[in-house]
Amino acid sequence: MEHFRSTGVVRWAYTDKDGRYATRVPAETYRVSASYGRELRQRFAPLQRLINPVPIILPVAEQGQATADLRFRVSDATISGQVTYENTGHAALIRVRSADGVNLSTRAAADGTFEIHLLAGQSWTIEAVRRKRVRSCVVQHCM
Repeated sequence: MEHFRSTGVVRWAYTDKDGRYATRVPAETYRVSASYGRELRQRFAPLQRLINPVPIILPVAEQGQATADLRFRVSDATISGQVTYENTGHAALIRVRSADGVNLSTRAAADGTFEIHLLAGQSWTIEAVRRKRVRSCVVQHCM
């Protein structure tokens, strides 16, 4: 959870085996999001095809309780490519962000090749990050 007006994480929690979670926060408006950790995605192949839920903006009243149900979705599109600099492939972190605020990432191999699973019909911004340099482009419609 993040304060809606900040970029810092305020609280985080693990879910139980049924996906339930709870955390205590002061009254404020929060951006609530969920994701699987990189290690889980690498260990369990089916998780690689899951897309993080759309973040929810959630007001929490003084001494109140609020609920945010976050739903993962199965990808139906794949983008693959290669990160190059001066005609040579390079390892990099590949970050993608959808217009509705979903963030995903993967790592490009040493030769720069990568593959990331997304949702079709949405615009995605793709960035390749290496040593604080960012290169980005916008993909209008994934198929």
